Amino acid sequence: MRLQERHTLRGEVLSVDHSAKSCRIVVELKGSPEFTAAIMKKATVEMGLLAGAPVCAEIDATHIVLGVGHGDACALPG
Repeated sequence: MRLQERHTLRGEVLSVDHSAKSCRIVVELKGSPEFTAAIMKKATVEMGLLAGAPVCAEIDATHIVLGVGHGDACALPG
């Protein structure tokens, strides 16, 4: 699934804190303050989210979707 460019902010993972079933991902956005996203541990592993990884954040009124950055494109796995 490709993320919509108009709502997508590019950034970099600053840190990943693992718990039993979920992870807290701290992301630094270019030109903006950092934010924290809580996602399921399985999704963190599937996307290969590690400190320093490029990511894209799609902001909606009620939630944030994280995708993996691949050059100019951002996508969700699968």
